[in-house]
Amino acid sequence: MKQGKESAPVLSPDVLAQRLSTATAVVGGHREAVAIQLTAVATGALFFGTGPDLVRPMMASFSSAPDTVALDELWTVAASSVPFLRQHLPHLTGWAGRPDAQAALVARACFTELAQVDLIGSASAHQVGGELLGPVYSSLRSPNSQRSSGAFYTPMHLASLLAEMNPLGEGETFADPACGAGVLPVAAAISMRRRGLDPATVTWVLNDIDPVAVALAGINALVHSLGPRIVLTCSDGLSRDVG
Repeated sequence: MKQGKESAPVLSPDVLAQRLSTATAVVGGHREAVAIQLTAVATGALFFGTGPDLVRPMMASFSSAPDTVALDELWTVAASSVPFLRQHLPHLTGWAGRPDAQAALVARACFTELAQVDLIGSASAHQVGGELLGPVYSSLRSPNSQRSSGAFYTPMHLASLLAEMNPLGEGETFADPACGAGVLPVAAAISMRRRGLDPATVTWVLNDIDPVAVALAGINALVHSLGPRIVLTCSDGLSRDVG
């Protein structure tokens, strides 16, 4: 029997992260648990353009997969179409495709949770504004992990305000030395479209010290159609050479 749209709850990023963490713990956890959880959410994001009638069934199909080979193949195909993502994606999805029964078990548990959620509605909620990966990643990380790396997630409402205060024009360059999962470029692209401009004409130079965040920024660039002019790098973009 087909589930009605109303049967799938819209969850805040922190609640979604908590549900994924609980599901992971129930099946015994994994040393790469956060990467597995984020890959599951990012997989859902890949299908946002297809609508809810396909997103949930896709999550359900991965929840019953005997291994992670099909998931690995999906992301290999995705990366093959966007060169800027190829070298960074393994930091997020590198666990997939390996003969790791426990990773497959955790992945199935995560996809089982996501199959019961309205992911598109969760991403579109007012406080999220379309960029789900960043706040979920922030919620999945421990406070100690965030403090040690100096990570701070910029809320979408603040990113949107900054985008409106500093309107980006076609053909310009947008550079973010500490891009995180890419909330600022996503907000800038949304602002451009509201003004009838094409974000694909912009050169997006995105860098972060966290390789997982860089991979997420690349996925957001793909999901939000930022175009082909993407430069993704992983380094300490806020350091200053004082020598």
